[in-house]
Amino acid sequence: MAAYTTPCGRILPLALANTVYSVWTLLQAHATPPISEGLGPRCQWITLQFPYEVGAVGSAGFLFIGTESTMTNANYMAQIVPSQFYPIPSLGANWVRLDHLWVMADTATQYVAVGFLQT
Repeated sequence: MAAYTTPCGRILPLALANTVYSVWTLLQAHATPPISEGLGPRCQWITLQFPYEVGAVGSAGFLFIGTESTMTNANYMAQIVPSQFYPIPSLGANWVRLDHLWVMADTATQYVAVGFLQT
């Protein structure tokens, strides 16, 4: 599988409310072409956005971003509202661990927009 050398974006579904989803697992399931297995779950930078227009019932509530699968709406790294984004840059090359990022929406049938670069 080839690595991305230009920015790539995906809209990833968050079907259930208050359910923690792995960004890496979502990208593996929904990225075409697939994420490079050669680089593993790493990227140079990633931006997570809670898009306002995409949700089936319109985005409402919050998107929580964390580094643990046990994240809750009281224990998280960042909390954003619809139309906001959260960038995570790497100081080196491909040091952001996608398998260490988790997202959760507090309402059902929502999406997270992900932009990333693997080099």
